[in-house]
Order: sequence, then C-alpha cells, then structure tokens
Amino acid sequence: MRSCHCWFYYSVLISGLTTASWSAFVVQVPQATRASVLLWSKVKRGQLGNTVGVATTTTTTTTTTTKKKKESKKKKYTDKSAISPDLAKWMMENPQTDDNEKTTSLSATPPKTSSRRERQSIRLAEQQVQREKIEGLVEQLEQMLDIKSENNKKTVSVPDILALVRELTQQTSSSPLTQLVGTTQRRDYRLAWVGSDDSVTHIGTGLHKVPLARLQEVFLSFPGRNRVLLQEVIRILGPFPNVRNTLSGSSRSSTRDGVTEWNVQWESMVDGTGKELLAGKEENIKSVPLRVYYSDEMVIIASRPCDDPWQGNGENVLLFLREDDLENKLEALRVA
Repeated sequence: MRSCHCWFYYSVLISGLTTASWSAFVVQVPQATRASVLLWSKVKRGQLGNTVGVATTTTTTTTTTTKKKKESKKKKYTDKSAISPDLAKWMMENPQTDDNEKTTSLSATPPKTSSRRERQSIRLAEQQVQREKIEGLVEQLEQMLDIKSENNKKTVSVPDILALVRELTQQTSSSPLTQLVGTTQRRDYRLAWVGSDDSVTHIGTGLHKVPLARLQEVFLSFPGRNRVLLQEVIRILGPFPNVRNTLSGSSRSSTRDGVTEWNVQWESMVDGTGKELLAGKEENIKSVPLRVYYSDEMVIIASRPCDDPWQGNGENVLLFLREDDLENKLEALRVA
C-alpha cells in the first residue's frame, strides 16, 4: 500500500515537471520553430498541444497587427502628398487663369523674323527718303550752276549756292570718301563751283595764273586703290589750242569729329605737250590737305583746312559734281 502511494506521488511529480519544462520550451523557442511545433500539436492533441497552439496564435495575431500598423503609416504618408482641400477648391474656381495669361503673353510678343523684317523695311524706307532729298538738292545745284541758263545770270547768288551746299553737308552720306577712293570702280567728278582762285591753286598746278591763260575745267577722278587724278583744262587766248595738265598721286584719309581729313600727294604731272614730270625727291612731292564734309556717288563737298568753311562767302569751299561722260567732255574741249 505504501509502495502504491509512492508510485502515485512519483507519477504526479514527473507529470508536473514535464509540463513545466515544455511550457518553458514554448516560451523560449524562436518563431520559426513554433510553426513546426504547431504542426506537431495538430497531430497530437492534448494539454501540451493546446498550450503551444495558444502561444502560436497569439504571435500570429501580433504580427498581423504590426503589418496593419505599417500599412496605415504608409497610407498616412501617401495622404500627406495629396493636394490640400483649399488648393483644390481654388483650382476649381480658377481653371483657366494661367492658360489665359500664357496666351496673352504669347500673342503680345511678335515673332522675331517679322520684327526684323519690319525694322529692315523701315530702314530701307528712311534711306529712300534720304536719297530722294539728296538727289533733289543736287539737281537744284546743277540747275543753279548751269551757265547756259539765262535766268541764272541774274538771279543766282553766292549765299543761295552756299545754302544748298550747307544743307547737303547735314545729310548722312551713303558712300564715305574711303569707299569712293578705295574701290576698283572708276569715278569721275567735275569742279562745279569754287569759292576763290586760291582754292583752285591749292589743289592744282596754278598754271592758269599765267598771262593770257584761262581755266576752263577741272576734273577729279578716282581710278581705284586710293589713286587720284586731277585734270586741268586751260585755254590760252589767241590762236592756240587748249592745254591739259594731268596730276597723278595717292591719298590717305581719316575721319575725326564727323569730318574726313583727306591728304592727297601729287607724285607726277603730264603737261600739255604730253611730257611726264616726276616729282623725284620726296621734298618735291606736292601735298594737298583737304577736309571733306560730304561725299557720295553724286557729289563731294570739300574745303581747304580752316575753322569755318562758310566764312568769307565760302572762299575755301570746293564743290565737285559727278561727271558721267568725261571722254566726250574732253573731246568737246579739244584736249582728248
């Protein structure tokens, strides 16, 4: 009887220790091991299986709750990037404000190509008006200086001529002197008016001052490459032919304060007999300084160096007009 009681107590003790040890194992086992224990518990249902099942179910529930919390955090973060209700309301009230502003700004800005063409058209129109004005002034000068006109002998005066000449100098030149002299195209001009005999002597030979000599014409030519020719036609009183003296040289020019400083150097001369006289030494080269106030294909207005070219009734002024038929003019003067 005593042995039976001892065996019973021994069984109870063993059963308690076994249950306690398995409970401790369930608490300390990792999560990956619990799944296998759960499968085992399904096979063998008992108190130990129930204990393990409860622990595993609790862990699974905790994991699911954690995932839901993470998903809720993501949703909250996504909601932060959404448009605020105030902004959405404002966009609904003003749906086309930006489009209208862009359309207005684009329509107000003209294309660059059309703008450039408009400026070019305006510039060409202004140049045409300027050209017509210059042509009109030159035509008035030609009519005024026409010695064949009977009206000019009575009505033309020096102030009238200087008024037109001065108005020409106020125009914008389309062809500066450097372009006229430097190009290869030949250009010829005729001395149409001069303020004094000293100004003619300044640019020429001065041989017209010889007794019985009269100056008929003076022609200024640019054969090209900064070369300059000056032809004087002198008439000798009596039964003598006219004489042509031709000066040849080079020129340099520079512009200062809107006025072109033009320096011509005569290096040789061909007299009326056809004999060429070279300057030889440098000191024999004649230097002719001039100031050019206006120049283009039709007219050249120059003067001897002075402070005021219009003083003394323009005694220092030289006016050259374009000559289109130089050879025939020379034949008419019997010096060709």
